[in-house]
Amino acid sequence: MIGSCAGRIGAFCTPSLLLFLAGHARAADSTEVVVSATRTERSVDLVPSDVTVVSAEKLQTRTFDRIDEALNAEAGMYGGRVRGTSSTSHTLIMLNGMPLNSGWYGGVNWQNVSMENIDRVEIVRGPASALYGGNAMGGAINVITVLPESFEAKLQTRVGSDDYATYRASVGDKYFGRLAVRVGAEYDNDLIGRPLDYVFRPVATGNGSLTGGESSLNRQGRDYWIVGDKGEQHQRQWSANLAAAYDLSDSGRLRLDWQNGYAKYYNGAPSSYVLDSSGQAAFSGNVTTGTNRRVTIDPSLFLAGNGMDDNSATMLTYTDSIASVDVVAKVGYQHENKWYTTVNSGSGNYLTATGNVREFDTGTSFADLQGTKALGRLTLTGGFSAKRNSFDQDQYDVASYRDDRTKTGGVTELTQGSDRYYAAYLQGEVAVTDSVKAYIGGRYDKWSASDGLSGPAAAPLKLQDADDSAFSPGASLVWEVSEATVLHASVAKAFSPPNIYDRYRTFVSGTTLFLSNPDLRSESLVNNEIGIVQYAWDKRVRLAVTGFLMRYRNLVYSSTFDDTNNVDGNALTTLVTQSANAGRARNRGFELTLNAKVTGWLDVWGNYAENHTEITRNELAPATVGKQFTYSPDRGASVGADASYRWMRASIFSTYTGHIFRTADNSDRTWGVYQSDSVRWLTDLKLSAVLPTKMIGAQSTTLSLSVRNLFDRDYFEYTIGRPRSYYFDVGLKF
Repeated sequence: MIGSCAGRIGAFCTPSLLLFLAGHARAADSTEVVVSATRTERSVDLVPSDVTVVSAEKLQTRTFDRIDEALNAEAGMYGGRVRGTSSTSHTLIMLNGMPLNSGWYGGVNWQNVSMENIDRVEIVRGPASALYGGNAMGGAINVITVLPESFEAKLQTRVGSDDYATYRASVGDKYFGRLAVRVGAEYDNDLIGRPLDYVFRPVATGNGSLTGGESSLNRQGRDYWIVGDKGEQHQRQWSANLAAAYDLSDSGRLRLDWQNGYAKYYNGAPSSYVLDSSGQAAFSGNVTTGTNRRVTIDPSLFLAGNGMDDNSATMLTYTDSIASVDVVAKVGYQHENKWYTTVNSGSGNYLTATGNVREFDTGTSFADLQGTKALGRLTLTGGFSAKRNSFDQDQYDVASYRDDRTKTGGVTELTQGSDRYYAAYLQGEVAVTDSVKAYIGGRYDKWSASDGLSGPAAAPLKLQDADDSAFSPGASLVWEVSEATVLHASVAKAFSPPNIYDRYRTFVSGTTLFLSNPDLRSESLVNNEIGIVQYAWDKRVRLAVTGFLMRYRNLVYSSTFDDTNNVDGNALTTLVTQSANAGRARNRGFELTLNAKVTGWLDVWGNYAENHTEITRNELAPATVGKQFTYSPDRGASVGADASYRWMRASIFSTYTGHIFRTADNSDRTWGVYQSDSVRWLTDLKLSAVLPTKMIGAQSTTLSLSVRNLFDRDYFEYTIGRPRSYYFDVGLKF
């Protein structure tokens, strides 16, 4: 399978080129230590998983607005998801070990994760439920932040295309040899500043008096017409963070982590690409698209709602060695407050349209107590974990869809619910021989959901409580064949429980009732994988390859049926859509990464991943059998080079994204059109200079010029992709 990649896409032969170059390379560093794969510190090459560590230095070679964008260049990564999973809730996202996944829907708003304080990001591919529980079904990502050992202060500003501007600042120091404190903040203004959405209408028979627009296809290949756009989207975000640690003794430490992120987006006035008989832009009427062909437009079709997300996370961590047991205790709380508006169809134009606002309030508290004990050739790691999520959502009518404060009455629709999780886990690491280690362990999770209430505020549905449990075992072997070769193999079971949205969200859209299902059971999978880490030429190049087979059970899928029983007592609803456990699936794939240090001033790297996903059974939707997962690219690759000479730096890399389906029956086979995901190669370039002279008292000054989408490729990620964009950075370090 691996050898066939070059036959598919010629550019994937690049790893062969890198191997050739590595013949002239010098030694690479293989001493990186990770904690996320086993919950203990281990060499990145000697853990029983496919793991990547993305350092702060590596992140500085890239230009990005969110961490998940930067991670897309890593093998098997797409949109913050690991190894082909189709749901963001199947990847555990952590900040210094604190889970960030929303208690409402299981995903993460990456806009609220600070970027200026990152020390490294650890990516663990493959199920980690045996240690971390439900969200780690496909893998885990741990963002680890810095603590100062001495005085440091940084200032950075970036300006760029479409009025982009960002400002970052941080300062930290260590006091009395025991207390380390660091604070940071960043402000991003107008991260987008361009239209993201077209007004996209199906072509029908008939005649029109308006002219203009552009012919297109939708992702199913049907005739559509682009009649305008929904205006420039503007996005502003703020974040602040604090880290403080006090050394209680030679082994004991108490650490506080806090961060808060705020993001708000809104669209400017829309644009129409069609004209009336007097040559003026038109927003209503019929547009002629050919002989006896037309599309119908209405002012409300040109409108998009606004939104806000405010998220804070606080965690206290205590570490110590007590009676030769390494203890880690964590408690934390995350709170998310958000809202967004939608437009009432046919209610008016940019200035007059009405709408509604949905307000969300989610709270998540968690605690984790872990102990690690070495007993000769056996090391035991075990602990207990608990988490509670609560959710409350209210909907109101608003007089202006552009202003969430213009409420015209009381709550019209609501959803409430909570769930609780309790778990115990234990893992044993056995040194079978000096070169072979075995890992075996498991985790038992018990959870319950309650307080479910959803539907029209006047008569909400009281939803039944539910509970379930899962045991997630795992076993693996790591064989250090030689200093240059390490093999690993593992088998593990993982699960993903239904979140509050799956269980309790009931609402009406048009004539369809979206009905919750509190009886949903957990999705589960069994993963088998084998991998190798191979160094060549006296460790001058590192090649890692992992192959895997993941078999899913109880996948959640939706079905739609006639509302013959008038489920909600609303005569206007004619259809019901509800999710249920109906599916089985599998994913066969592999990941390949290669790194080489060609000379003292040049590093080259590349990676390639395939995910052959397939639905193998679906009782609710048989048409999906044999089809690929949604939102999961079948292939991905990246290749790049980082050069440094004296005070100059240069980085260039290209990322390939393969076919992505957005419909379960894979009927969206027309790519490269609006509302599809283009198959694409995108290239970014960054040039930096670390000035050898001091400026305004700074220890060092860094100037950078970045170009994203260097070759100005047209593409879509459902919305309109980023055109070629330029950015200029100034960074001061004191």
